[in-house]
Amino acid sequence: MPSIAKLAQGGWKLAPRKETRQAAQPCGKLACFHAGSIEKARLLIQIAAVFSGVIDFLPAFALLMTYVLYRGFWPTWKILLLPGFFLLTVVASLGVGLWLSALNVGHRDVRYTVPFLTQVWLFSTLIAYPSSLMHEPWRTVYGLNPMVGVVEGFRWAVLGSGNPPGTMFFVSCLAALALLVAGAFYFRRMEKGFADIV
Repeated sequence: MPSIAKLAQGGWKLAPRKETRQAAQPCGKLACFHAGSIEKARLLIQIAAVFSGVIDFLPAFALLMTYVLYRGFWPTWKILLLPGFFLLTVVASLGVGLWLSALNVGHRDVRYTVPFLTQVWLFSTLIAYPSSLMHEPWRTVYGLNPMVGVVEGFRWAVLGSGNPPGTMFFVSCLAALALLVAGAFYFRRMEKGFADIV
């Protein structure tokens, strides 16, 4: 029987990773299927795909939290910061989903690489080891991966291990916001020709 710390450590770190994979993959396919939809509805369809992952995440998170509390593991006040880290997950997922969906309309082969690309992206995020093992210039560069801030934030807030959010976390936030803004602009620019291409 694994200890409660090991169970919590694995569950807390994998939860945002699973939500990101489940949110970004359907976004990459949806624009082709709904290309004839009303223009404003196309963006809402992408947002709905991300929030379907949120709906899947919440019961699993509540179940894990219930089990952890039942076993006597009491988190600290830092757990109140989890919605912020989860919001970063949603922002990063939506940004990637908007890019992939707009690319998928113009290049149909993109949809076959979406599962592979999301797996590579998420495996490039350290789960088993804290990023504190990296030296400083590389830690900040590593923070360009938006999921690094999410995983490190979850690790710090729930388990109390690792460092509090610092430079690497803010670099991850900026990368996620840049990904979302650029993805939204690219999606809106490509959206005008969705019906013609499909």
